[in-house]
Formats: sequence, structure tokens, C-alpha cells
Amino acid sequence: MAAAMQGPYVGVGPSNNDQEPAIEMTRTLTGKKRYSGPNVSPLEMLKALLPAAFLIMAVLWINASHIYGLFHHQGAYVHRAKVALADFDGSDFGEALRLAAASNNGTYGFPTFVNVDTTGSSPEQIRHEVFEGKYWAAIVAQPGATTRFDDAVNGTATQYHSTNVYTYYVLSARYYTLYASTILTSTITTTSVASSIFNTEFMTTRLASGSFANSTTALSALAIPTRAVEAQAGSQDFADLDDKAFINTLGTVLPILMQFFFIMAWNGICNSMHLYAAYDLRTHILARLFWSTVWPIFTSLCTAGWTFAFRGSYHIDAKMFFAFWALTWVFSMIQFDVLDIITGFIPMAFVPFFFLTWVIFNVAASLGPEEILHHWYRISYFFPSLHWYKTFITIITQGGVNRLYYTLPVLAAWLLLVKLLSPLATRNRVRRAQEVYKWYNERHAIGGPH
Repeated sequence: MAAAMQGPYVGVGPSNNDQEPAIEMTRTLTGKKRYSGPNVSPLEMLKALLPAAFLIMAVLWINASHIYGLFHHQGAYVHRAKVALADFDGSDFGEALRLAAASNNGTYGFPTFVNVDTTGSSPEQIRHEVFEGKYWAAIVAQPGATTRFDDAVNGTATQYHSTNVYTYYVLSARYYTLYASTILTSTITTTSVASSIFNTEFMTTRLASGSFANSTTALSALAIPTRAVEAQAGSQDFADLDDKAFINTLGTVLPILMQFFFIMAWNGICNSMHLYAAYDLRTHILARLFWSTVWPIFTSLCTAGWTFAFRGSYHIDAKMFFAFWALTWVFSMIQFDVLDIITGFIPMAFVPFFFLTWVIFNVAASLGPEEILHHWYRISYFFPSLHWYKTFITIITQGGVNRLYYTLPVLAAWLLLVKLLSPLATRNRVRRAQEVYKWYNERHAIGGPH
């Protein structure tokens, strides 16, 4: 074969330039069929494949360890959450509550119970502190609970409500998955233990003395002295939000995926149409700025639409919808530019590794509360998804766990940083495309990559 083609990627026949790799073509005869192909070595292929396989396993192990370790031995870290104990009763019911909390305080799977000074306070004030995020939950012994019980037992009162003894305030919107399995269950367990302690240590003496009235009210009080009642610290019960489990899982991934696929499609179109080599850098930077702003508007609208269309009975007003849309728009713009920077500087063979790691670490940041989990997960403060989800909690609860004083500045800093770095990635991308185009143009090649 006399004819030969040279190029920066493949050569057929002998190469006139040591800088240009050539693949020697051979012809073999198998039976009556002729086969022509490159002369390759399976051993060389294996040498190239093994490092790639090792890299795949290493990256997946890192990511899997991070996401699986999120809730590994989570019970050992629950003690970092504080639950308030507010004894407004000041008598037997309050004492039973303190004894119940002391029996499990800070043990595996239980939060740290904090005895709150109730002087000058009220159950409503305790509820508000849970709403603000000072405490993860609170158990309140209602004022005069023991007095009402004694009045019912001795026949002074004509009615008794066992639900007016213990009230526990919760805000399950605060990382619902972990909240339901740790904070909520340990709070319910503590109130149940408090009821048992009251029955065994305080009600037994009353029964032994025989000083109780023979009335329906007295017998009812003695049969069921207390029944703990759950109360929401916020205006709504987050459990009514049907798609709550997807918001900080799929809700984090989908905005990132929509940016990634758009960028990959755009880069593919620009390469196939030689647009990077055809227009100057300023044009490309303006185009990137335009699409990195406009495209996230529609993707964030989709995310907000999916979240609220399948919300169930949870009430959403227009302000909450537009606030979440605007928040997700900023989050999506950050993701767009981060992925644009990754694809602009990193060789395409390694982009999937960086992309996968970025997605996994963002999901982990939004999925678990960094202040409770292992200290390693404080790294989550670096990722924008953490601040996006914390802001979402404040929006969906209409002001609950307000951390906007640092979540919004961090998102703004991320947006400013990636907007400044994105033109550098565009410049690198355009420079490489123009160099390749110039190389082919000098050799009058047709159909080469640009």
C-alpha cells in the first residue's frame, strides 16, 4: 500500500515525523479470506487496561466509603444533638422526666438532654427555640401537671386529661431521614420511660395509701396518668410532604445531571461544527455566560415543579415556590460552571471520575447533618449542596433553623468564584481547538477532530 495518511492521532503506513505515531498495517491470510488490520499486542492492551481498572476501583471505593460511611454507627454520634428538658411542673411528673432522661442521656443512639431553666420562660418559648434550631427537640412537663393529677385522684376535679402532661416539640424537616430514626424515636422512648417511672415510683405510693376517690375520673387518672403528645415546632408537619425523602437525594442529583448533559451536548456540537476554532475567545465567553445563566433557569424551574407538584398535603404558597426556584437557580448556575471548569481543564478520559466524585460528595453533604455525624463529614461545609439544602429547610418551614447568615454568603462566594474561573476553562478549550485546527489546516487534512 503506497498511499499513507499522517495525523496527530492515527497514521497508516510509515511516518515521516517521529512526533506522529503510526500504526503499521499488515495483511494476513486466513483460509480463503483476507483480513487487513493493525498489528497490535494483547499484552500492551492489558498493560493499558490494568491501570484503568485500578483507577476505577480506587475512585469507586473512595466514593462508596464516603456515602456508606455517612450513617455508619450513627448512633455513636447522636449525643452531639441537644434535646431540651423543660420542667414547668416542678413536681413528680417533672422529676420522672429528669430520671428518664438521665438513664439514657448521651448513650448510644440517644441525644444529650439539657435541663432548661424555666424561670421566666414558657412552653411556647421552648417551642420557638426548637424552631430556631437551638435544640433538635424538646420535652416539656406542662405547668401544674402533678397538681391536676392529684386533684383528679382525690376527687376534687371532675375531669382529667392525660395528654396535658408531657409534650415533645419536634422539627422533622431538619434532615428527616436521620431525624425520624434517631431524634424522634429517642424522644418518644424518653417520654415513655418517664411515664413508667411515674407509675412505679410515684403512683405506687398513692395507691398504697388508699387515699384516692372512688370515681370515674380518679380511676381514669390512675389507669392512664400520662400520654405524651407530639407537637410540631413549625407551622406544619413535615411528614405531610410526600416527596421529602427525594429532596436531598434525587433533588440534589437531578440539577447536576441536567447541567452536565447540556454541557456535554454543547461541547460535542461545538467540536463537530468547529465552532471553537471559528470564533474568538470573547464570543465564547459571552456565550458561556449566557447559557450558564439561562439554562439553569429552566432546570431549576423543573426541580421546583417536581418538588412541589408531588408534595402531597403540605401547604406551599407562592413565596415559598419562587424562593425555592431562585435558590435552586443559583445552585444550578454553580453546578453548571463547576462542570464547565472540569470539562475545560481535565482530559475527557478522567472527567467521569471527577464528575462521579462531585455528585457523590454533594449528595452526602445534603443528606446528613454535619454537626451530628463523624467529624470527617465537616468537609460537607465546602460543597454548595449543603447550603442549598439548609436554605431549603428555612424556606419550607417558613423561617425554621435559619442559617441564612452563612448559607447565602457561601452560595454567593461559590457563584462568584466559578464565574471568574469559567472563562479560564473556556480559554483553554478554545486554545486547544484552534491549535488542532491549525495543525490540520497546515497539512490540508479533512475531517480531523477540532
